[in-house]
Amino acid sequence: MSLVISDESPLYKMADYNYTKRKIDEEEDVSNSEMNKTSLASLVQKKLAANKIDDLLELLNAIFSFMLALTFAIETYYHDPYSYIIGENMVPVWMEVCDTILMALLIADYLVFFYIHHESRILYVFSFDSFITFVSIVPTALVRGGVITDIAIINTYYLNFWRVIRLFSCLRCSKVFARRNMTIARVYFRLIFYILLIIFVFASAMLTIENMAAVDAVKETYSECLMQEDDEC
Repeated sequence: MSLVISDESPLYKMADYNYTKRKIDEEEDVSNSEMNKTSLASLVQKKLAANKIDDLLELLNAIFSFMLALTFAIETYYHDPYSYIIGENMVPVWMEVCDTILMALLIADYLVFFYIHHESRILYVFSFDSFITFVSIVPTALVRGGVITDIAIINTYYLNFWRVIRLFSCLRCSKVFARRNMTIARVYFRLIFYILLIIFVFASAMLTIENMAAVDAVKETYSECLMQEDDEC
């Protein structure tokens, strides 16, 4: 009798609660999988991959990220230590416009990839790419948007320097080599990228330290002049 029961067809086991629940969950998973395959985000992702637009987006992100970091290096040459006394940022208008345009393009890039990651959007928010976007874009947006205008706060928290962190996003180009099975090219790219990244970040840090030293010297001189009430200062 036990042999008959154990060999009983699954069709007659629906009275088993656990078995029934498992079958319902499996059917729901299949149904959700079919919906994901036909969702708009999935169709957009497939369209980008079919036309190799996703590779183009990775390359454009690298170009725009490098340009955003480059604006910081250029801005250091416009840095005026006496801006602390004046209380105004001496950045040219054209550079502020360039930063705003680049940030808008990079935010659009982030939103596109956030949208097409329809199966793991929450994980994407906490991914490395999202972290780079938050760290590099938010401080610059606060300064360029006029939310933070105090030059002392900008210099104290190095709000302009965080743009350089955007260079890490250029590493996304390695996905292009991976999708094209270009293993050797991918290895050489990562090697050259890390070397240039170290050089650029180190140079940017040195420029920031030099500018802050100049600001501290001006602050000290200005304080001494106030204490002495020297009109020539």
